[in-house]
Amino acid sequence: MGWIQNLCSVYDQNLDAIEAEAKSLLPVGFIEQVAHIEVRIEHSRFISARVLSKTESLTRIPCTIESSSRSGKSPAPHPLFDKLKYIAKDLDQVSDENSSYTNYRKFLEAWCGSDFAYSLVQELFTYLEEGTLAHDLIKEGLLITDDQGKLMKKWNLKENKPLIFQMVTGTQEDAFVRFVVNGVALWKDPELVESFTGFYQKQLQEEGRLDLDLITGEQMPVTMRIPSKVRNSADMSKLISSNDSQGFTYRGRFSNPEESMSMGYESSQKAINALKWLISKQGRTFGEAVFVSWGSKTISLLNYNESADLFDLGGELPDARFDTYEDFSRALNKAMAGYLSKPMVADEEVMTLGLEAATPGRLSIIYYQQTSSSQLFANVLRWHETISWYKTAFKTQGETGKKIPYQTMGSPSINKIVSTLYGEPVNPKLLAASAKRLIKCIQEGQPLPRDFMLKAVTKATNPYGKNTDEYNRVLEVCCAVIRKFYIDEARIKGREENLPVRIDKECQDISYLCGRALAVMHYIEERTKPDGNGKYETNAMRYMGQFVRYPQSTLMNLQAKLQPYLLRLSTNYYENQLTDILSQINPEKFEDAPLTGKFVLGYHAQLHDLKFGYQGKDKRED
Repeated sequence: MGWIQNLCSVYDQNLDAIEAEAKSLLPVGFIEQVAHIEVRIEHSRFISARVLSKTESLTRIPCTIESSSRSGKSPAPHPLFDKLKYIAKDLDQVSDENSSYTNYRKFLEAWCGSDFAYSLVQELFTYLEEGTLAHDLIKEGLLITDDQGKLMKKWNLKENKPLIFQMVTGTQEDAFVRFVVNGVALWKDPELVESFTGFYQKQLQEEGRLDLDLITGEQMPVTMRIPSKVRNSADMSKLISSNDSQGFTYRGRFSNPEESMSMGYESSQKAINALKWLISKQGRTFGEAVFVSWGSKTISLLNYNESADLFDLGGELPDARFDTYEDFSRALNKAMAGYLSKPMVADEEVMTLGLEAATPGRLSIIYYQQTSSSQLFANVLRWHETISWYKTAFKTQGETGKKIPYQTMGSPSINKIVSTLYGEPVNPKLLAASAKRLIKCIQEGQPLPRDFMLKAVTKATNPYGKNTDEYNRVLEVCCAVIRKFYIDEARIKGREENLPVRIDKECQDISYLCGRALAVMHYIEERTKPDGNGKYETNAMRYMGQFVRYPQSTLMNLQAKLQPYLLRLSTNYYENQLTDILSQINPEKFEDAPLTGKFVLGYHAQLHDLKFGYQGKDKRED
């Protein structure tokens, strides 16, 4: 089953989610549009009007095949609600822009004269036929005219800007209007949905659009136009399009677009409306790309957040604070197991779709994967376990509202990884491309690409220009990425590498030991500075990049520079610890060759132990 069939199945299984509220599942033949003006009509007479705020502007409107993806020089009008230049019969009297009311009224007149006519729509049509809408809105003070009685194109003054110019992007003629008739908000009215759907389906059949729907295999009205606004209400890109008769969209193999694809109107509406609903409900945006996952039987699924967000799913771990990696692993397994057992079953099929606009009018599928829920959750669990590291989290203090930092463990989000490695602001295309690669690691269990690890090492070994807190946050993410890479690399080679988060005092890797030694030297110098506030750049920090490239010669230089600071210590604890670490380095293998990424792991693990170790500072100094 392809992605279109899957989305149609989602639509049919969630018909109870069709509501009039914003971002709900839309009925067939309806789209969402941002409205600017709301007009109240009573018995075909104008009562009042108001400019809508942004929070209440999203409106469900009926549409035709042509209007759902309208673009170009002569866009088709919507059947009921539309811009002022379509629905105001008297627009020519107050504007230099020609009214498109004639095209608009054709459909509305046919609807009101059919067997599916709706009384409230008939009353609205009667009012619009009187041709007073534009003048009524001017009298109400919503539309602004110049000295000649024409609608102003723009507001030139900086002060007292009317609401209509604040809400409408273009001219006043582009203001989108919705209606309340006899106290009924038509965009929320289920009777209107039934009336329009019945009329339009019959009209399509009478127009002879019946053909084979390749999605369902049934005969039904077909279309070559697919609705836009998939990712958001401003998105004009379409997933399927064939209006390029000059290029090679279909030419070369077919003489017309119908030969290449025959898609049912109802099926395409169900698929696109289900996709819109899923994206608004649980989609994640990464730059110019959006990714969404859904199940064949249930909708709610894990996203690509940090591991701390998973613990809320079980409802038993509100405070994601863990002192040891073992505690974190147990909590993570518990959260994942609880989530898998409640809304999902082990054999459920899960789909993941990634979309990105290849051009301003074309929406491309950059990622599509189907897998079982059990395999997906196993891959997600492994991701969070292998990319977890120390991290600084914050909790809000009761009365003051102050953010208090504390140390815990967990995994970073995709956005956090990319912004840390490449800096902020991240190029949207780079973020989309990186997210696509990382999602394969999360959902498919693929190993982390080497370039992410190399970028993390470069970022972590260049602390210049960052204060202590900023650099520590960078280190946390970089260590998580580096640890993930080495665990995956070992798995590819058929062996297990634990790489514990807590300092590994048994590890004899030279890079890891050098990282530990540099952390102790940094901590000694930082503690013996007069201010003691950590703002001073130590020699260890200053020479870190050089130490990674030329460890042997740089270590000798750093040891010489460390002597004055050792004399200021009141204890031999740190000096003995440094000596113990250096004694583990095999002199026969120690040379001026660049260190690996495990240097960063050793550095941060040792530094974290010195600052937050379980022995406590007082005991160490004793």
